[in-house]
Amino acid sequence: MEIEQMDLEMLLNKIFRFKQVNLDKLLKPYQITSGLWPYLAVLQASSNMTQSNLTLELRNDRAMTARSIAKLKQLNYVTGEPASHNKHMQYLRLTSKAETIMPEIRQVVDNAMLEMTRGISETDLQITQQTLQQILFNLTKDKTIE
Repeated sequence: MEIEQMDLEMLLNKIFRFKQVNLDKLLKPYQITSGLWPYLAVLQASSNMTQSNLTLELRNDRAMTARSIAKLKQLNYVTGEPASHNKHMQYLRLTSKAETIMPEIRQVVDNAMLEMTRGISETDLQITQQTLQQILFNLTKDKTIE
């Protein structure tokens, strides 16, 4: 069976959009969106990360990361500590407020992902993940997002 490229593009866009809308509704009580969630998840896993490293880790552009971090600071979920060797660099970390609610937020996200993948075998999920990782690699290799 051959999949036309336009069908694949539309399918990926629809999946992204429906996931985003659903997750945004579920995360609303925490005042965050599906776009802010990955920043919290990465910072929870890697404390004291610089904004530059966070940008690279998430493969986002610097402006998007700056806006997202500003919003998370405004919500008192993230704080920045100036680096001793560079006054323009900050080490970011989650606040105690964020640390307290992260298990709850992670459960909400995990449940949403389980619902999204309901009825798909573990083998098919692994194949899908490998395929999507290859697509991402193809799109990002040798490219820098400004």
